[in-house]
Parts: sequence; C-alpha cells; structure tokens
Amino acid sequence: MKNCSICHLNFESEEPAVLTMSGFGNPRHICPSCEKDLDEATLSKEPEVISAAIERIGKKMQNANNDDKLILDVVSGIIENATERGEMIKNGVYDFENDEAQEDADAPEEVPEELLETEEDKERDRREKKANEKLDKFMNWVLWGVLVGFIGYTVYWIISRFF
Repeated sequence: MKNCSICHLNFESEEPAVLTMSGFGNPRHICPSCEKDLDEATLSKEPEVISAAIERIGKKMQNANNDDKLILDVVSGIIENATERGEMIKNGVYDFENDEAQEDADAPEEVPEELLETEEDKERDRREKKANEKLDKFMNWVLWGVLVGFIGYTVYWIISRFF
C-alpha cells in the first residue's frame, strides 16, 4: 500500500507514478487521481481544464494539510509552469510544438554503439571476476588463520594463567 505525496491517501498500485525523489533517494509516489490532475494541468490544451486541475491539486494539498517542503516546492513549480502555459494558451500565443519537443527530450535514447559492451569488455570482466575470486579465497584463508591463531593464543593465555 502506497501513500500519495499530494493528498496523503493510501492507494494500491503495482507501478505508481513518482512525483520526485527525496534526499535519500526514496521515491515520492502519487495516486492515480493526483497523477491525472497533474497531467491535465501540464498537458491539456484547454485553459479551463488546466485551471480546474490546478484548483483540484490545491484543494487536495490543503485538505491533506500537506507541509512537506520538498513536495510543496515541486508542486509549486509544476503549478507555476502550468499556470503560465494556461495563460499563454488563453492568449493564443502558446506554441504546442514545445510540448512535442519536450516529449522527444524526455524519451530515452538508444545507447550509442561506442558505449555498448564489447566482447573484449566481457572477457576483461570475466578475468577480473576470476582474479577477485582467487583473492577472496586467499583472504578468507588468511582470515581463518588469524582467527584460529587468536583463539589458540587466548586458550594458551588462559591455561597458562590459571594452571
């Protein structure tokens, strides 16, 4: 069960949307309802829909008494951008090609050929793994030897002190 970062409602989802990441790398999830409102606020082409979505988000945060600074900062930034976008659409000066360019920028690119792992890289990784396994085995024997020596010395010390 997940907790929505905006409205604080619990929800079930296998892959919930992530609003942002905390300083410790923990994802801040949002429920499908808040995700829909954010999508409408940022992607809609109608100013009325944008302003209604912004209003719903604000009411949800107010009702949840949301005081998380990170969430407030992120949502405030989203709302500011959505408000500006809505005003530009309302005034007829917004270029919708910006949305398509943003979607293209967000899409993952293919890994360039020069960054793909080659057979030589795989062979080098295999050799390094084999060398590390040998080193680990050697260090384990050394550690066991030191441990056995310490235990032997402790037993000798106890016996020599009391007998």
